[in-house]
Amino acid sequence: MSWIDRCAFAELLTGNLKTHVFYVVKSSNPSETIAGATDEDLRPVLMGLDPATAPAALGAKGQLAADLDGLKLSFPVSGRAIELLALMDGHRTIGAIRQAMASHAHPMNQQEFDQTFAQLFTLLNGLNLAFLKK
Repeated sequence: MSWIDRCAFAELLTGNLKTHVFYVVKSSNPSETIAGATDEDLRPVLMGLDPATAPAALGAKGQLAADLDGLKLSFPVSGRAIELLALMDGHRTIGAIRQAMASHAHPMNQQEFDQTFAQLFTLLNGLNLAFLKK
């Protein structure tokens, strides 16, 4: 099934999204217009999650529960991802978070950080719970 067919199927299956978010740029814009979770100068900003309290709530079960207009879902979140979440205060850049985790009591190497951060950010961004800001 193509990507657009999967999107249409999901919409028909649940049909519970009240708002669809999209971003528009002029086709003449030659710049890369998609913020990437690998740009170390960007700051992850949480929406509806408090980095001070969310890790404790997630850590109890290792699950992120989401209620999407009546569709209740639960997503597994690793302990290392929960440690990253605690550092996503909206002020630290991805690079600063990487440095903090490199000097952490249980350090993360670059590959582990990249993989863990990408998985966590993809999940949070897909639920509109995190965005990247310059």
